[in-house]
Amino acid sequence: MTGAGGSVGREALMLLLHEADSYNVRIFDLDTPANRRFFADFGDAVEVFYGDITRKDDLRDPIIGTDVVIHLASVIPPLANEKTHLVDRVNVGGTKNLVEIMEQYAPKAFLLFASSVAVYGDRLQNPYIRVEDPLLPSGNC
Repeated sequence: MTGAGGSVGREALMLLLHEADSYNVRIFDLDTPANRRFFADFGDAVEVFYGDITRKDDLRDPIIGTDVVIHLASVIPPLANEKTHLVDRVNVGGTKNLVEIMEQYAPKAFLLFASSVAVYGDRLQNPYIRVEDPLLPSGNC
């Protein structure tokens, strides 16, 4: 799982750990003091890899031998609205790196990619999303 230290990643990790007998859980995220503290609580229940998704080589070891990758690493609003260059590096470039490493080291692995409703802009007036709705990133509302 990429982005395991983020708010969605933390919740997904807790759900996976409820099924720990069924999975060998590997997590990948930035090496920050907050992530180190959070991940330390899990001991041997998870295999932790620290790195940066924008550096393709950082992804090789966590991907080798995986069957499923849950991709949650991203920059989201409000930071995404302020630092659009970071969104391109992480959300676009990082995802591209992940796919390329998966193709090379785990070509049969299933990729579960999560996104945010923010790609459709403000959904307060009409919260229902349809396939034909235009993409309107939240910073463009």
